[in-house]
Amino acid sequence: MAIFDNLPGVFLEMIDGNLTIFPDPASPLFFILGTSEKEPTNADGSPLSYPYIVTQGAAEVLELFGTGTLYNTFAEAQAGGANNFIVWRTGNTDDPLYKQYEGLFKAYAYMYDQNMDSVIPGGVYLDSRNVMDGDLAFNYAPNGDATSLKTDVLGRAYCKEVDGEWQFAWWWPENTTTLASSTNGIAQTSATANQVQLNNGEVDGYNSSTGLIGLVLPGGVSDSFTPGFIANSLSLTGATPEFSTMTSKATVGNCTSEGDYWLHETTGLVLIQVGSGFADAAAALDDMEDVSGTRPTLAFSVPNNPSLLDPNNLIASESLAASDFHEVNFAYQLAEFCHRGSEVVDTRFGFIGVRDIAGTGSSGDWGSVLHESKWVGKAASLGTDGAVSVNGSGLLGNKFLSGRIQGTLTSGGDFPAFQNTADFNGESGFFLCDDTASAQRAWLDGVAKTDSNGNKVDLGKYISIMGSWINVFNNGTSYNCSAAAAYGGMVMGGSLPIASAPTNKAFTTGTLLGTVSTPKLDALAGKRVVAVQRKATGNVVTDGVTAATSSSDYRRLSTMRQVEAAVDGIRTVGEPFLGEGMTGVHIAALDTGIGDFLRTMVREGQINDYRFQLVVTPQMKILGQAIVQLTLVPAFELRSITVSVGLSAT
Repeated sequence: MAIFDNLPGVFLEMIDGNLTIFPDPASPLFFILGTSEKEPTNADGSPLSYPYIVTQGAAEVLELFGTGTLYNTFAEAQAGGANNFIVWRTGNTDDPLYKQYEGLFKAYAYMYDQNMDSVIPGGVYLDSRNVMDGDLAFNYAPNGDATSLKTDVLGRAYCKEVDGEWQFAWWWPENTTTLASSTNGIAQTSATANQVQLNNGEVDGYNSSTGLIGLVLPGGVSDSFTPGFIANSLSLTGATPEFSTMTSKATVGNCTSEGDYWLHETTGLVLIQVGSGFADAAAALDDMEDVSGTRPTLAFSVPNNPSLLDPNNLIASESLAASDFHEVNFAYQLAEFCHRGSEVVDTRFGFIGVRDIAGTGSSGDWGSVLHESKWVGKAASLGTDGAVSVNGSGLLGNKFLSGRIQGTLTSGGDFPAFQNTADFNGESGFFLCDDTASAQRAWLDGVAKTDSNGNKVDLGKYISIMGSWINVFNNGTSYNCSAAAAYGGMVMGGSLPIASAPTNKAFTTGTLLGTVSTPKLDALAGKRVVAVQRKATGNVVTDGVTAATSSSDYRRLSTMRQVEAAVDGIRTVGEPFLGEGMTGVHIAALDTGIGDFLRTMVREGQINDYRFQLVVTPQMKILGQAIVQLTLVPAFELRSITVSVGLSAT
């Protein structure tokens, strides 16, 4: 801390109590996100600050957060080769998909401008179920109870930052093609009022240490409570004045004052801060009673519309229409985050998997040729005009990989067309769209942006999609998981040279599941899906592709890693010159520094060649600007070896 109030100087403060084993700060930094069974707090009981810097490995994460996708993804990336981590808890292990999306959204909003090298969200996939893919039909029960829909299927989202906190509204339209308002449209927002008296029988436990009393809310749209549909506005009557105002909190740890509550919308459990030190729940309830001597009554409301989730009343306050709700996808969300951060801080790469056979609803398991064939599926067919004419199936037919024309599932669910025109060439893809004012980022169904060459900005170059699944052993348990985290650890952990591609490199983490054939692996690689192949010499990575389309210069991960090294190196070289004068001497020194760095990359085989020009016009001098125009010749990887065989009589 500063000793003087006004004069500059260098001051010393020696901090005690932090002696520990730190990971190598020079190692690539991994940002791991996921859910956990425990919500850790600081020693004083306050919520843990994020991101959390891990210093002692997987055991530390397990002790602090418990089991869940956060710990699993961390352990899998570490097994792949990662050793420098920051982590972010995005929610509870039983959170539905929409809650996981919200947790990732908030983390990405706060972390996009922070340094990192790799990003891996755990437990979410390219093809996680989505209402826009017709998955609504699997879950929409006749009585309007959409419990499993809310848990298993992503809806359309609206979000806005209010007083520094992100708030969300969700819509699961019954007709995804027209998005027309109906009985399940966004016009119906009435609610049914419910009341429950806080007698001993309704209370689900009391913790005398934390002061929290629990209650599982009954009633709702159907005879039993419908998770996810309760309006987040609870109130107590017949209680002492301390409880006249009920305040909703984002986490349990934030419930510190009497009347604070946290609602777990997937179970209907509400935890209310009533004060600590009571002998039991009955004693706490007795203390809450007003002068009438009657136990307090908790009032809550449940919206009658099962297709909406609007806990903060955004639909009414923002006058939302159908067009304000946007399609979401975990892979697009990851790619947009990596792009946004790469523009302003440093280049980072995301790794995400796909659902396994069981996750896609197949009746079979890994090892069944029939079921693996259905899981891989086939790509969409193109007409003579280059547009999609027949939709594909399985993973190859995923709309982000092949495009899609409008259609209807045999089960009754409908789905709209998606990037199916000739200009997408049957590849679809992930493209940057205009930001929206409320979300402060791009939605995938927005208007596509273009770069200075007039090309759509392909976000796929920032992510790798892993198609294979493996069986791993962590924390005394064997389980199946996507190989995405382990692949990310292998590629970005620091052991793979910049000029070397992951293609055909040994993959040693876990036990590979399935017997997917080489022709099918080849088809997956053609659709920008990385996989693990079983060879006689061991398991290897099939092809080091990114999710960028074939028209992009950045469809190979090795190219992206070389560009990352060059750009991050130039940023490092330029850093000391920021704030200095733009004299000829300084500009020449910057030019020399950049040239020296790029020559070192060539000498070490990280790139083949380069050309650069440091542009500083007189007007740019006035504005304090300089532009580095850089062209790289990548160290192209060897892709195939063809052996021509001839016979001779002698």
